[in-house]
Amino acid sequence: MRFFSISIFLILSVYGVHAQKYGYFDSRVVIQSLSEYKDAQKELDKFAETWKNELDQKYKALEELQSAYASKEILLKPSDRQKQLQSIYDLESEIEEYRQSKFGYEGALYLKRQALIEPIQEKIFDGVSTVCRKNRLEFLFDKASSIVIIYSDPIHNYTKLITAELEPKEEEGEEQQYGQKEEVEPEPAEYAGYINSDYVLKKMPEYQDVLNELENFEGMWKHNFDSLNLQLDSLNDAFKKDEVYLTSEMKDIRVKEIDKKKEEVRKFQVDKYGPEGEVFTKRLELLKPLQDKIYESTEKVAQEKNVHFIFDKTDDHSMFYVNPIYNYSDYVLENMGLGEQEDIVR
Repeated sequence: MRFFSISIFLILSVYGVHAQKYGYFDSRVVIQSLSEYKDAQKELDKFAETWKNELDQKYKALEELQSAYASKEILLKPSDRQKQLQSIYDLESEIEEYRQSKFGYEGALYLKRQALIEPIQEKIFDGVSTVCRKNRLEFLFDKASSIVIIYSDPIHNYTKLITAELEPKEEEGEEQQYGQKEEVEPEPAEYAGYINSDYVLKKMPEYQDVLNELENFEGMWKHNFDSLNLQLDSLNDAFKKDEVYLTSEMKDIRVKEIDKKKEEVRKFQVDKYGPEGEVFTKRLELLKPLQDKIYESTEKVAQEKNVHFIFDKTDDHSMFYVNPIYNYSDYVLENMGLGEQEDIVR
């Protein structure tokens, strides 16, 4: 859950960046550790379960109505058929309205979550501010936000301190148990840089191989997808051509056939090209080894150059301006043996 989005506007600019102290934390870990959040989640689950059961009942009623209509459709008069179809459409509309009112954006569940979570967010903000003041931090980044921290030394992680500030445990005795390892206190970081992972990725020879394999993979589905769309177009064209000659019953049959084909096309598109479809999953699978290689080289460069944080500027729109002197992309390429002499920043 991304509650924090801290802009890094100008923090890497030339103006006194070395004098600044900063660290990071993970808001997901913090909020999930709070008893208030666990209680709020239980309450939300109860509301969601109640509304889901009511929605399931409505869907069950709709299925029964559709089954009853289908079983005697051919025996019905046109006027009776129209009335029953209207009843089905009305119930479908009622179900969608109920679903939106409970589970849609700004629906009852959304508003209830907002009411329960906002006080917890405020508590976390207060805890973050306290930890920053105690540790003299000017910036504290949230690793769970849209900011991509591609490398950070764990010594700069303040998550446990914030959790302890919000829900302090009972004090332990002065003597630690035998063999218990004393936790290292986090330290503020001073030096930061960034890379453009997209720029690095496109310089890697393996990237073109990935693109070629993806093109071949997508090609397997394109023919099927085009064929489904042609079938749908043919059904639509035939219906428009014959519509004036069709009886009401025949029109209903044609419309149902077209709707069924539309659903088939939609499902194919979602399954193959959707946000979690086969093409997207395949892309992640093929890119992961390359991304891992970039992360490993970035970590090595950070340790060699004594850089405490390295951000990824590729998709981070909150990084409005950064001085190019803090761009370590070419160092990463050099570490992978892909650097070009004219590109390397010394």
